[in-house]
Amino acid sequence: QGHPDNVAPVIYGGIQIGIHNGTRWATERVPAPAGLQMVMFIPNFVGKTSDARGVLKDTVTREEAAYNIGRTAFLIHALCTQNLDNLKYGVQDKLHQPQRGAKLYKYLFPMIEAAESAGACCSYLSGAGPTVMALTSGA
Repeated sequence: QGHPDNVAPVIYGGIQIGIHNGTRWATERVPAPAGLQMVMFIPNFVGKTSDARGVLKDTVTREEAAYNIGRTAFLIHALCTQNLDNLKYGVQDKLHQPQRGAKLYKYLFPMIEAAESAGACCSYLSGAGPTVMALTSGA
């Protein structure tokens, strides 16, 4: 599907961000804080990408776009500065998690809340789902 975020970590390792620069994909590695661990909840069913895309709105408001752009910048900054406390703000979302959590994955927000209550730095829907990812310091 042309998603460098899916392929680049396999090839280059670590946390990768990617863009298409008009002619090719470009990726860069983002430093991961030492000891960062990922804990995944993988449900016993396959999430269809077409279903996950089907619940999304056709338009995005300026407020929603600004919210997500700010959160993305905050996430990258938290990773680069190893500020694990700020990861939870960097994964907040208004573009896909609310819709998918309400219509496809009813467990999403209770799991995010449970993971963070149990000490995870943050938790979020991994891609289009159905997997939920939690990041922890390992402590």
